[in-house]
Amino acid sequence: MSRDWTRELLDAGLRRDLPACWAAEGLSQYLDEDAVLGLADRITSLSAPGSRLVMDFVGRSFLDSPVMAPMLKLFLNRGMTWKYGNETPEELFARHGWHADATRLGVAGKRLGRWPLPDAPRGTPGVPQGYLVTAVKQSTVK
Repeated sequence: MSRDWTRELLDAGLRRDLPACWAAEGLSQYLDEDAVLGLADRITSLSAPGSRLVMDFVGRSFLDSPVMAPMLKLFLNRGMTWKYGNETPEELFARHGWHADATRLGVAGKRLGRWPLPDAPRGTPGVPQGYLVTAVKQSTVK
């Protein structure tokens, strides 16, 4: 990530010694893998134990799906290239010292009565997946 917003947050009063709450919606798919890993590094460096995170991810299955290809092509034509997908985004944050869980968007949508399609388990061939990650920063990196 090219811009150093770390300094801006600290200058604005963010305290690394107090838990923070992070929310990132509709971001990771527009970044490349290095930028997503850098984002995780930066959030972790700014987060005290007990900090919380909510972030959504599309799965690689979404980016590779023939069903989604027309939509992704439309996005590309409008300069909105989707680059990053991850089928196990909770592992990304677990490696950074967070206790992380990923809920498939279909599961979350069904719970809220807003998902009209059948929910397909993770890894179902041909089914694009998306995930909602919730995480809590642990006191030590494992």
